[in-house]
Amino acid sequence: MGGFCFKALDKALGAMKLNQIKVIQVVGNILELASGPAYSVPALCQSLWQQGAKVELHVNLGNKPVGAEYDFFVHGRSRLLKRLWWSRAMYQTLKSRAPESDIIHTHGCWVMPYIYPAWVTRETKCKLVISPRGNLGTFPLNQSKWKKKIMWFLWQKAAFRNAACIHATSNNEYLEIRAAGIDKKPIAIICNGIHVSMIQGEGNQYNTKGGDELRTLLYFGRLTPKKGIDILLQAWGAVHKLFPNWRLLIAGTDDRGYKDRMENLAKKLNLQRVQFAGPAYGDDKFKVYRNAELFVLPTHNENFGMTVAEALAHELPVIVTKGAPWSGIESHGCGWWIDIGVEPLVKTLKQALSETSKQLFIRGERGRRWMEEEFSWEAVGRKMYLTYKWLLEGGEPPSWVRLN
Repeated sequence: MGGFCFKALDKALGAMKLNQIKVIQVVGNILELASGPAYSVPALCQSLWQQGAKVELHVNLGNKPVGAEYDFFVHGRSRLLKRLWWSRAMYQTLKSRAPESDIIHTHGCWVMPYIYPAWVTRETKCKLVISPRGNLGTFPLNQSKWKKKIMWFLWQKAAFRNAACIHATSNNEYLEIRAAGIDKKPIAIICNGIHVSMIQGEGNQYNTKGGDELRTLLYFGRLTPKKGIDILLQAWGAVHKLFPNWRLLIAGTDDRGYKDRMENLAKKLNLQRVQFAGPAYGDDKFKVYRNAELFVLPTHNENFGMTVAEALAHELPVIVTKGAPWSGIESHGCGWWIDIGVEPLVKTLKQALSETSKQLFIRGERGRRWMEEEFSWEAVGRKMYLTYKWLLEGGEPPSWVRLN
């Protein structure tokens, strides 16, 4: 996830706008705002539009994002085949538009919105790009394992075979894609971006809390098994009596009753100062980050981990497991990148919770600078735009595309 120099590209991109490319982006659901693609796909669409592409976003569920300047389509899904996200309307629309488009880019696996594009691009000039979005990691592959095996042999394997290029958001995901047997396709490694300028980095200043106010360790994201919340609760059980001036806040969207399971686990472990909050959006989400001093993500698997970028942009130091591709946390001095499991988390929490507010704030400032330098949506959009142009025009592949 290194930096990228844009010298000499502005002139080239200006010329490209004269030959505007037509791009269709496809994602199933952008209503679940706690999930990464619900944020990153619309943001990518807007950035591509600003690069000069003609962009359409097609979804099954969702509303057009505020400020979106690209075209937006909602197709719904069948009641009878709801779990497959079956949508004849989406299929028919994509089929009619594919022959007149240059790129169709999908963002996910295992349900029909990510199969239709492979069908409709056959025997057309339109190129198919697939972003697995973390779905090929070991942990997610073992969730609903047999359903995914069936989908793989019926349709998903063929969809990857028809793709012109695969998009990975990190080197970790690149390795997962190759390990899944997708070894003859170019892979563009382009991280997600973040609207750093929209986030005011002023909330976590040290020495602003009263002496009796609890300091906050924050988990923020979906409440689902792969996030390792059970690991976090067990680790908190080992340290909460050592740090009576800290509380653990677990916030985010519940996934199929998992919040109840974790609340029951917290009671069983007799944990103190643990609060479960619901989801938060917009200004409320920013307040959740600003009121914390330390962020933790004990995940089993992430292709990127959008909440990590959000926390760093809010000047929060972070504790993240190696299930997420954030090795730069240590080299930038803005947190801890640790092994997955209770013991590594306990050891790290003891160190992190012992630091003063000033020490944590300094780490957070480093994280904010890192986000400003390397993770803007302008940079991400330009890389994706140039990847599309390479697929359409050929020539030397961009430096972020791997052919082996």
